[in-house]
Amino acid sequence: TAGRGQRGKGWISDKGKNILGSFIFYPSFLPLNKIFLLNKAFSLGVYDFFHSLKINNVKIKWSNDIYVKDKKLCGMLIENSIRSSQINYSILGIGLNINQEIFPADIPSSDVKYSCENIFPTSRESSICQPGFHRQAS
Repeated sequence: TAGRGQRGKGWISDKGKNILGSFIFYPSFLPLNKIFLLNKAFSLGVYDFFHSLKINNVKIKWSNDIYVKDKKLCGMLIENSIRSSQINYSILGIGLNINQEIFPADIPSSDVKYSCENIFPTSRESSICQPGFHRQAS
């Protein structure tokens, strides 16, 4: 399916190069006036994941993007369904730039492989998308 970004923008991804996904979530415990907490938790979770890979200079561009230095590594989008002043469900979408190396000039993007050189110093071919990659929780 076609990826979507904020305000009607598309998500640019070469076929087979990245990880793109959407997850449905039912935050019935969350009052409508606290809906931004879902976005914060999602962003902080992805941020923590990249930190667990020992990627340096990870930053959240609130609230939907993860950057390493000045390069976009990940984009996130949440769409909410509201019914009777309550959150019916939320769709959490994420796009991780994994193996894509060429981006349009107006998008300062980076791939995870490049950002993880300190983890995989012997080869740029090693990445979290390659068969056999696993990371044991510490």
